Amino acid sequence: MDAIFPASCLCENIDWSKCSLAALIEHIVSKHHTYLRTELVTLGQLAARCETESAQRPPSARELRQILAALTEELMHHMHKEEFVLFPWIRQLEENCSSRLACGGTVAAPIHVMREEHEFASQALSRLRWLTADFTPARDSSDTYRRLVAGLAALDVDLRQHIHEENDILFPRAQALEPDALAHG
Repeated sequence: MDAIFPASCLCENIDWSKCSLAALIEHIVSKHHTYLRTELVTLGQLAARCETESAQRPPSARELRQILAALTEELMHHMHKEEFVLFPWIRQLEENCSSRLACGGTVAAPIHVMREEHEFASQALSRLRWLTADFTPARDSSDTYRRLVAGLAALDVDLRQHIHEENDILFPRAQALEPDALAHG
C-alpha cells in the first residue's frame, strides 16, 4: 500500500493531482465504485418500495425509479469498462509500457466514451434533483421516501466528486503521458 499511496496521498484533504495515477485509480475503485455498487442497489429497492406504497406515494415515484434504473445499468457497464479496459491501460501508460499502443489507437478514444457516459450520469443526477425538489422531501412523505431522497442526495455528492476526479484529474494526466509512451514505443 505504501508504494501505491505515498505519505502525501494518505491525508484527509488529498491533492490527487500530486499522487500517482495508480493511487488515484485505486481510490476511485475502492471508494466510488464500491460505494456505487452497494448504494445503487439500496436506492433501487427504496425507489421500488416508494412506487408500490399506496399511501403517500410521491407523484414522481415511477420516474425516480426509472431514472435510477437507467443510471444503475449505465454505471455498472461504465465501471466494468473502466476497471477492465481503461484503468489497466492508464496504469501501463504510467509505467511507460507501450504494449497497448502497439495494437493501435490511443487512450483518448475510451476516455471520450467515458466522458460521454459521465454526461449521461450528470443529466440523470440533475433530473433526480429536480424531481425531488432539490432533495427535499415534503413534510408528509413516508419514511421510505425520506430515506430514498437522502440517499439520492448522497449519491449526487459522491458521483459528482467521482466524475470530477476522473474528468478533471485522471483523464488529462493520462492523456498527457501518452506522447511520451508513443515516443518510447
